[in-house]
Amino acid sequence: MNKIKRIIASLVVAVLLLIPLNVSAAGGIYASGGGSKTVGQSFYVTVTASGATFNALQGSISVSGPVKVIGFTAGSATWITAPTSNGNFVGMLTSPANSLRVATLRLQGTSVGNGAVSVSG
Repeated sequence: MNKIKRIIASLVVAVLLLIPLNVSAAGGIYASGGGSKTVGQSFYVTVTASGATFNALQGSISVSGPVKVIGFTAGSATWITAPTSNGNFVGMLTSPANSLRVATLRLQGTSVGNGAVSVSG
């Protein structure tokens, strides 16, 4: 069964590499939300890809500082490698888009200090 999954994943990656990307330098992946919170308070951060027309995306999400992830939801793409709260992701779309929610993180402050959700793509 694992061999079949690897073959399918390889075929999807091969197809993804053949799809022409139409991404301008202005496009990117961004995190929004957060702000000043009290210890123990939960809050949401949304990771969004926007600013260009695209049909595939890849990047990474990293959470640091005195916060813990208490919930995580991946957005609506066909994920080859699904987003996680600390890892890389690769996905494709069935039709081009100019905005997509990559993920929503529910975080909670664990102590006084500065935390961050860093994204790249």
